[in-house]
Amino acid sequence: MKRVIILTLILLISLPAAAQQKPPEPVELLEPVPYMALGLAFPLIPSDYTDLWVLGMHGSVGLDRPISDKYYINYDIMISYHGLDKNGYRDKHDLDWNIFNPLDGEVTLIFATVNLKRKFPKTPIGRGYVVGGGGPMAYRRAKIDVRMADQFFETVEAENSFGFGLDVGIGWEFKATRKWGFFFEHRYYTGTVEDMITDMSIKFGARFVSF
Repeated sequence: MKRVIILTLILLISLPAAAQQKPPEPVELLEPVPYMALGLAFPLIPSDYTDLWVLGMHGSVGLDRPISDKYYINYDIMISYHGLDKNGYRDKHDLDWNIFNPLDGEVTLIFATVNLKRKFPKTPIGRGYVVGGGGPMAYRRAKIDVRMADQFFETVEAENSFGFGLDVGIGWEFKATRKWGFFFEHRYYTGTVEDMITDMSIKFGARFVSF
């Protein structure tokens, strides 16, 4: 009988303490995070690249595959497009502005990189990250025609080049809901064509936790 009374008292004493304990917080599942982004592309290096091509457009799609809560493998495919700077083309080739009129040209860069992404601790307004890696790249320049008098003649043939590229960047991501969010990113891309051609992108994108 005494044992029953003692066990009953112990149970009554322990119930309030158990009721005050907080339930465990739900564990955030680490899922692959696909994303897409658009932004501006700035031609940087070499000088011929910056002289001949203007500020362009940048687009990218990718996937962050988690290794841990801090480190991710980032797969990124980016395309940047630049139009011809007509004044820069005239100056570089010392053309008479009254006779020669270069028509629109374009250059396209494509990078497919595999990167390591390090995400920093979360804050109430999101969290930052750094990313860097490398992979294959392609360079495509369309032909450039010049109008002289009333005739056309081709001055520069189209060119395709392939090489190896590197990228490095920083960004900040915001979580809108459990399923999706936004991010800003500033990333450099450089490749082993055209004397280590380099593009800089500033982009805004959306990221999705579920496919």
